[in-house]
Amino acid sequence: MVQYWLFAIGGGVVSASLYLSVVLGSSGAMLLAYLAQLPLFVAALGFGTLAGATASGAGTLVVALAGGMLAGLLYLLVNGLPVVLMSQRALLSRWRWRSASPASRRRSARFSPVASSGSPAPPPPMTASGWSSSSCRGSRPPWSAAGS
Repeated sequence: MVQYWLFAIGGGVVSASLYLSVVLGSSGAMLLAYLAQLPLFVAALGFGTLAGATASGAGTLVVALAGGMLAGLLYLLVNGLPVVLMSQRALLSRWRWRSASPASRRRSARFSPVASSGSPAPPPPMTASGWSSSSCRGSRPPWSAAGS
């Protein structure tokens, strides 16, 4: 658990140092400033939204201490909040097994659209109009002409 918080805070500090590299004025510093969101995304997508929020907060605190309150607020609005919001939305769409038991995994794999031989299941039969009779109950699509 301690490693979780250290990784989140470390990601924020690394992100803040990349963001503050512009102060050095070197030619490659602008590229480093563009990479400032990468440690935040690694923390947020790897360990969860709370870790991303912690990393954003730590980075904001470091930037505010080193560059002033306005720089810290700008860092939070440009780097911190978008990372937390996007990673939270991305983590919502993760696919999970219904249960961790291997038996349920075998059951769900049994009903996949792949046939038992390993090849994909054949497509449904087509009618003369090109529509599957099972999917539209033998009727024509509403936009087709009645006489054709």
